[in-house]
Amino acid sequence: MMILFVPKESISSTIRTYKTSKPMKHLARQAFTLVELLVVIAIIAILAGMLLPALSRAKEAGRETFCRNNEKNLILAWILYYGDNRDKIVGAHDHGRKAGDWVGRKQKENGQLVGSGGSVEDAIRGLKDGLLWDYLEDPKVYHCLSDRRNSPLISKKVNQGKAWRSYAIPCSMNGPPYNPEAIVKFSQLRTPSTK
Repeated sequence: MMILFVPKESISSTIRTYKTSKPMKHLARQAFTLVELLVVIAIIAILAGMLLPALSRAKEAGRETFCRNNEKNLILAWILYYGDNRDKIVGAHDHGRKAGDWVGRKQKENGQLVGSGGSVEDAIRGLKDGLLWDYLEDPKVYHCLSDRRNSPLISKKVNQGKAWRSYAIPCSMNGPPYNPEAIVKFSQLRTPSTK
């Protein structure tokens, strides 16, 4: 059992405060009226309307930064690959490791190709079949957040099934047979000043 001792002075000051406080009818006058409440809500709505576009632009800028970072990581993986493989660059197609390409095609767990109708998981298995996977080991690097093709609705419009990979390599970069003069080694690349 606990006994509390309260000094006599604090009790008398509390009673005095209670007795001298304002009557209830004065408190009712201090509350907000309906009009004042609606004005405050309208001001908050106007401020929110001004902030939402700025927030959406900031969100898109964040997505853009994420996608640029993915591009940087893909380029670094590409550079590391040719550095480890005697100046040879990865193939530009999607036929996988056996063909020397940077990514593989969508495939089931048993390796069976599924074509464009495959799922995102099938596309990720195709990425793992590519030569750059050993340097990246993260499927998120191949996908830009602003790419909406993994949405079922949009995928039906472009008639390709769900997509995950947002980036590509041009066929002129080790992409035979479509380009007979394809660049297959890094040393073949020329800057515009050395043409």
